[in-house]
Amino acid sequence: MQKMLDKHEMLYNGSGYCDITAYLAMKGFEMDGLNYKDGDIVTVEQNNWEECEMLILKCHTYYATATMLKDSLPSENAIPVISRKKMYIDGGRTGYAFYDRITGFVKELPADSLDEIRKQIASAMGLHIEEIKGKIDAETGKREEHELPAITKMQIKKLTEDLIEAKTELRIFRELYEKERNRGNNADERGYTE
Repeated sequence: MQKMLDKHEMLYNGSGYCDITAYLAMKGFEMDGLNYKDGDIVTVEQNNWEECEMLILKCHTYYATATMLKDSLPSENAIPVISRKKMYIDGGRTGYAFYDRITGFVKELPADSLDEIRKQIASAMGLHIEEIKGKIDAETGKREEHELPAITKMQIKKLTEDLIEAKTELRIFRELYEKERNRGNNADERGYTE
């Protein structure tokens, strides 16, 4: 990966003047080749032009669900993460980052570390995944117990006969309808009215 320009270097054009249009174009150009994945730790430019490190929890089309890494231990829901150094996330404070605000890549977390962090975040938010999964499995089991019994061969034969009978009746009624309609059209042509 090429060395990315410092954000302050990109902010000024060749003449030394601040050029926000060029900055945004360069920033977008540098972003084109990067593909971010779940578990990446990246630097993100905040609205106040400061940068922070964020852990991408889930990538979406135009943004990523992410959580900010901090040097200091949060007052609650502290989850340690090894980035460039040991940092912490508050499991109850997830957010998002637009891809065009990502300014750099720090590292990729191993899949097992990301899974453990996701479980801790879910727990901090009161989303007890194992309980929910157990309830869903229990519901699925209940539904299977109450399913209708399998259709027997005799029932299939009876349904087939009923279908054939219904189609035959439909054909007969369609022929009668067509005869009456044609008779009515012929009567109109001869000038008969009721």
